[in-house]
Amino acid sequence: MTIKRVSKPQKGRSLPRAINQETKAKRVRPSMPFCVNVYAIITPGSTVNTAVINNDVATANRIFTNCGVTIRLRGVFRITSESFRFRDKELSCRNLQQSQKAQNLIRIRPAGSTRLDIVVYYLGGDTFSDGVGRTVGCHTSRTGITGPSPSILLTNGISRPNSFILAHEIGHALFFNRTTGRSIDPSPNRDPNDPAHDLITSNFMNATVPRTNVTFHPAQCRGARLSELTRLCASGNKMNRKPVAKKSPPPTTSKRKGTGKSCGCK
Repeated sequence: MTIKRVSKPQKGRSLPRAINQETKAKRVRPSMPFCVNVYAIITPGSTVNTAVINNDVATANRIFTNCGVTIRLRGVFRITSESFRFRDKELSCRNLQQSQKAQNLIRIRPAGSTRLDIVVYYLGGDTFSDGVGRTVGCHTSRTGITGPSPSILLTNGISRPNSFILAHEIGHALFFNRTTGRSIDPSPNRDPNDPAHDLITSNFMNATVPRTNVTFHPAQCRGARLSELTRLCASGNKMNRKPVAKKSPPPTTSKRKGTGKSCGCK
């Protein structure tokens, strides 16, 4: 299937430093800038446009640029096939692998992207079917040597502007370990009952995604920089990683609740 590009990569711009650290530890300032590549795909029924997607990425960068990492939007594409129109609550994030329609969608990846680039799919409908409240986001990555090929699914239910849902989902993708098949919050404040999330209510990786006075922990910055998805901006080359010789089971997923709410699958 072919998909149509609707925008070219955006040039970076300076963003307000409105995000706070949870501790007084020195901010992580790498000697060289690091980047994570993101591609966006709009499906039938989605109400977003390029301007909204640019705002989502800019809001995510209000977190990650403090860590020396830039989320770099490489292009926006659109799928016109009605076979990928999703109804409200049609999908379950917890059981995403059981939906052949969803699996067919996340196999579509833009030309030029690699398995180390994040692809964000903007869907129709307001929420996923599972979770308490309004679940509007879902992350899935693959384990083993074919992974991680991270995918993020977002619905129309996100409350904008200033939503950190995409930043939260990117965090799950960056902290994903394809050897263990789990996304673990690197902060010492992670929830022992839900280690994908943070106990600090203002932290961007909290299960209830905050909208104001958002914080991050220096350990999360280090985790983002050490992620296999992170590369040097200047060269565009991925950082050196040791190969992982594992077979590839079905993708693992985590789900996020919208208009501020979020939770993870165990």
